[in-house]
Amino acid sequence: MKVLSIDPSITHTGAAFVESHSGNKTTVLEMWSITPDGNSIGQRVASLAKQYSELISRQQPCVVLIEMPFATPRGGPHSTRSTLTLPTYGMAVGAAIAAAAAYTGSAKVHYLAVDKWCKSYPPTKNDPHKTKRVAFAEMLFQTQIKLPVSKAGDVADSLLMADYYLRLVQVYESAESLAAELDRAGGRVKKS
Repeated sequence: MKVLSIDPSITHTGAAFVESHSGNKTTVLEMWSITPDGNSIGQRVASLAKQYSELISRQQPCVVLIEMPFATPRGGPHSTRSTLTLPTYGMAVGAAIAAAAAYTGSAKVHYLAVDKWCKSYPPTKNDPHKTKRVAFAEMLFQTQIKLPVSKAGDVADSLLMADYYLRLVQVYESAESLAAELDRAGGRVKKS
């Protein structure tokens, strides 16, 4: 399964294209830091939408993952994201959603809330460049993220988001397999 994972940002988006193989092995095919063109917000959002569309069309993934803002309901814990930067982050997310929706291939599109997927990985508190996540992603995927430190964290996040999704798929497939086995056994687990 080929997965394109996008961590949208109005300044520099992290993106990764990975392929999962049998035996829980995942190969990193490509990684990018996408910087939008333009000076105004409108120009930058249009540039992102175009670059995301080109990336999706060129890679032809089975799955497109897009990071979404926090899923925490009102009254819950709040992110440290400024109320001034949240709207532009939302615009970058919207550009990724529009690009994925416009893709004419057969890719499934999934949205992962940042406060859900990132719990399994090193925290970024007091680590503005996400150096712990970069090191973890490099160790996990046996690769190097050869980008400036200010951009490597976003690419690491896109890799880890793909890893999280693929682990969820494995759990789901295992549960389906167990359910089928239970059905065949008449609702009883066979003793080994």
